[in-house]
Order: sequence, then C-alpha cells, then structure tokens
Amino acid sequence: VQRHGMSGDLRTTAASVVSWFLLNIAIGNLNGWILKHHGFSYPVVLTAVHMLCCWLLSAVCLVTILPPADPRPTPVGTVAKVRTLALAFCASVALGNIALRY
Repeated sequence: VQRHGMSGDLRTTAASVVSWFLLNIAIGNLNGWILKHHGFSYPVVLTAVHMLCCWLLSAVCLVTILPPADPRPTPVGTVAKVRTLALAFCASVALGNIALRY
C-alpha cells in the first residue's frame, strides 16, 4: 500500500515538473514574440510584469487551492534562502528577456 502512495507522489511530481517546463517554454516563446514582432523595447518591464503576475497567481493559489497546513511564520533563514533564489530567478528571466530582444 505504501508503494502505491509513493508511486502516486512520483507521478504528481513528474507531472508538475513537465507542466512547469512546458509553461516556461511557452512563456519564453511568448516573450520572444512580444519583443521581436511587436516592437516592445523594454525587456525588464516585461520581466517585472511576469514577476507580478507570478506573485499574484501564487497568492491566489495559496489562498484558494493550497492553503498552508501549518500557519506558523516561516523561519528567517528560510526566508533569506527563498529571497536569494527569487532574486536569482528574476535575474535569469530578465537576462533571458534581454537576450530575446536581440
């Protein structure tokens, strides 16, 4: 019985990773299309809009679909690690958008 649950978790994880990759490919193609075919010359603004939309949709998802099981505050060390990862991700998206422009 335990193996079945583990298999289900593995399928859920695999489906999440595959959908994440496909979504990122679609967003990358959309960003390139916007930057090249519509003459939009502000890749950093495009990144800011992307990040704002991600933040809003994540907040909606956390409130409606996936409320936290443990509402205690997040430890400061964890917040610092997540902040560093978020800045690296934002820089990666911004630089990718800048590269798509050329």
